Amino acid sequence: GGQYLRDMFQPVVAQVSGLRLLVPNAPEEQLQGQSIPSWFLPTNGQWIVDDTVAKPAAAYVHSMVRREIARGVQPRRIFIGGVAPGGG
Repeated sequence: GGQYLRDMFQPVVAQVSGLRLLVPNAPEEQLQGQSIPSWFLPTNGQWIVDDTVAKPAAAYVHSMVRREIARGVQPRRIFIGGVAPGGG
């Protein structure tokens, strides 16, 4: 999860002046009786991510960007990336 990414990348981030690594943890959700960290959950048994499902996650990312701008980071210096474990 997020802690693994922080542990893995923090040594690299520490070597670059002005670079910050933000790794939010997905909220814990219930799916078939199990607690899982997930930004999205299936609807009617389908993993469909539409605007309704994606809006809360997108709003969270936007709030992170606004917070960094408020801290004085120039918008052109903000990079957003993502990692997913995949499935299959």
